[in-house]
Amino acid sequence: MKQPFWAPALARVWRLLALACAAWLLHSAPNRSTPPLSLEDARAFFPTTAQLLPRADGALAAQDEAGQSLGLLVTTAPEADGIVGYAGPSNLLVALDAGGSIAGMRILESADTPAHVDGLQQGSRFAQSLLGWRPASEPPPKPEGLGGSTLTGLALVEGIAKRFGAKAVSLRFPDPLMLEEARFLFPDAAGLAPDQQQPGWQAVSGADGALRGYVVRTSPAADNVTGYAGPTECLVAVAPDRQT
Repeated sequence: MKQPFWAPALARVWRLLALACAAWLLHSAPNRSTPPLSLEDARAFFPTTAQLLPRADGALAAQDEAGQSLGLLVTTAPEADGIVGYAGPSNLLVALDAGGSIAGMRILESADTPAHVDGLQQGSRFAQSLLGWRPASEPPPKPEGLGGSTLTGLALVEGIAKRFGAKAVSLRFPDPLMLEEARFLFPDAAGLAPDQQQPGWQAVSGADGALRGYVVRTSPAADNVTGYAGPTECLVAVAPDRQT
């Protein structure tokens, strides 16, 4: 049976309506926002806090009645919103002492599995393992006390690091690329060197010094892409002309 002449046009109209509805739903969906931090939030870490002063970098400076600086309060959202643990992102409240070291932390909001989040809250072994870390100037420590909440815990630490300016931090696949791994793709590889054009790429050279190609890790770019139980890192070979 011949299709009516107007059928293709009707199908296009339906697709346009579906896209318009989806856009409207995204635009009209209520934004979830964490309530503003209070003096009570600050006093959980700095008991003598009398006032909180906002700073240009989004942090809140905690001061006592005499105006003495006690430390800073920082939330990891929205900078860390793109970092997913087991099931979703989290927003942490991080307290820094006057020297820039972590004095405590509390999970304000999380889209992750409640059971995973509960085991990593303030006072846990995980939270204790972060005390003393200076996230603005030091690499992330290896967190402890993760139990069955490894992906969630690693995401929390990565979120703190990103909030303080770290770039491309991956605690899920922290080991450096070894030459032996590159030889799975380039059997005669004799050397690896960071590529000057593409951050994260490694140029592979042979024993004669000639370029054999490049190897690219999917981590940390794909760390938030999870399969059944977590992310998987792949190593990709790229030809010398930069075509995979």
